[in-house]
Amino acid sequence: MEYSIDLASASPSEIEARVIGYVAAWGFNGSWWAWRDKNGEDGTEVEGLGMVATVQTEGGGGEDGDGWTHVVIRVTQGDVTRYFKKTGYYSSYGGSDWDGEIRRVRPTTKTVTVYE
Repeated sequence: MEYSIDLASASPSEIEARVIGYVAAWGFNGSWWAWRDKNGEDGTEVEGLGMVATVQTEGGGGEDGDGWTHVVIRVTQGDVTRYFKKTGYYSSYGGSDWDGEIRRVRPTTKTVTVYE
């Protein structure tokens, strides 16, 4: 498959523009909430970009209440995989506002001790 964006050197804003453009074609005005809610772990082939999957979401209403929200996506082109996190804010009155930054992130395993 041919890609119009080179994942290894693409900026987070280039990735965001391609994903949001794809979501706009679904009729959702290019909103991150649509991507978060409609795309699953198996991913979606985004033309010119590669396979894009939602790997983590947080916030966004219902029982979550007000506060920060985010979505983490995994983008894969052949042997190259990168992760990006888009942040925003959710309020029960105004809904989701995805005006936060998008940045490259890496999966990190942490050990947490809890006492129950």
